[in-house]
Amino acid sequence: MRCLRDTPADIALGTELVREYVVATAEETGQDVAVILTLVPELHDFAGRYLNGGAFLVAETDGIPAGCVGVTPGPDGTCEMNRLWIRPAARRAGGGRALCVASMDAARELGFGRMALGVVPGRTNAIALYRSLGFVETAPTHEYPFEMVFLARDL
Repeated sequence: MRCLRDTPADIALGTELVREYVVATAEETGQDVAVILTLVPELHDFAGRYLNGGAFLVAETDGIPAGCVGVTPGPDGTCEMNRLWIRPAARRAGGGRALCVASMDAARELGFGRMALGVVPGRTNAIALYRSLGFVETAPTHEYPFEMVFLARDL
């Protein structure tokens, strides 16, 4: 597990992983990829979104990126966990849980006291994972053109 830095190679890797996440989300929600892209500002300013008061973590298996998760600053000591993505070949090996825990640790180190997230309802395994880590339903933090489940927990 490593935290990406403000280097061209890390920014390119982070942007690639986020783009994979976007394509998967579009497929799962039946939305056009172009619609989802309008909701993802980090594809145009990855460093500004994650590396300025936040973090972007990448899990690797044998030196190959297996998944990622971002932590972005929000209001009043709250941050958001976003873009949790495990590449299909790396699923079911505990990477999602490891990334979630690492993102919460990173958020605490950055001084956040609460973490929120939004997830597509069809990602039932992810929702079960979040609930097992103490996340509970909360008010929406963003508007989306499709249904989302919003969860949060104190850190």
